[in-house]
Amino acid sequence: MSDTPAMPEPGSKLRTLCFNCEGRREFVVPRAAFIDGEHGTAPEVKPCKICGGEGWLDGIQPPV
Repeated sequence: MSDTPAMPEPGSKLRTLCFNCEGRREFVVPRAAFIDGEHGTAPEVKPCKICGGEGWLDGIQPPV
């Protein structure tokens, strides 16, 4: 699977790159963790809920 979202077909409806995940279909959430006896943060990768993991939003949607 490619890291970049597939481009829409020419002539299809307008789409906007997701502003939450920037087209990556997922985003990193820092979580509190206890690693090797030290407090710190550990990254947790979650699927984007805004675009449903597609990387694109339907229509022209500027971030608000």
